[in-house]
Amino acid sequence: LGPIRALRPRLQRLAASLVKRRTPIAAEPRDPPRYFALRPPRVFLSRQIPIAVARSRRPRPHLVAMAVPPAKAPSPKRVNGDKSPKASKAKAKAPRRTSPTEDIEDLIGKHPSLASVRDDAPRLRDELLAWYDKSHRILPWRRNFHSQHAPPPPGPRGDGAEPREYWAGCDTAGAPANVPRDQYAYGVWVSEVMSQQTQIERVAQYWLKWVERWPDVSALAAATREEVNESWAGLGYYRR
Repeated sequence: LGPIRALRPRLQRLAASLVKRRTPIAAEPRDPPRYFALRPPRVFLSRQIPIAVARSRRPRPHLVAMAVPPAKAPSPKRVNGDKSPKASKAKAKAPRRTSPTEDIEDLIGKHPSLASVRDDAPRLRDELLAWYDKSHRILPWRRNFHSQHAPPPPGPRGDGAEPREYWAGCDTAGAPANVPRDQYAYGVWVSEVMSQQTQIERVAQYWLKWVERWPDVSALAAATREEVNESWAGLGYYRR
């Protein structure tokens, strides 16, 4: 160990000379910016220079500058039902939407060719209804007073007619003209529920059997669930 201890002073002088030969860096500003913070002097240099040398006034090329983001301003308190002021302000400035009718009028004003659609609408409506009166299908729950090939039959006479009598013969001529309004609405409602996922021809057959068994809503309310499911079998969607 004697020769190694003898070389120790030489190694210290060599290390000091190496530190002196390094190119000094620019002097640090007295007031560094807020977002830069120098680490404390307790650092380890790259060549294991003693801590006393690191704390001296010599240039410190190995000190690391750590970027610190600026502190964010505190968010304003939310008002108006936990909504931020920016959101309420943007909502207040948002343009109010116009109604669809105004939008259509704007389109007609921008495209004059669309004005012919508006002008021809009454004529097209009359032609469509005239075609329907001539070509509509005959359905047992439907009645069309303007029909040219299947006008509604008069129905049973007298105020004491049974509900089942009103639906008699409706498979060939449709619903009668004097069927009570509530009973007619009941027949249309049953047909709408049956027609959701079934063809109309098949629905007409089931509908005739249905109204034959339960001609009005009172008769249906008195039925049990098993009876209703039994009559509904074949139409699908039993949860309805």
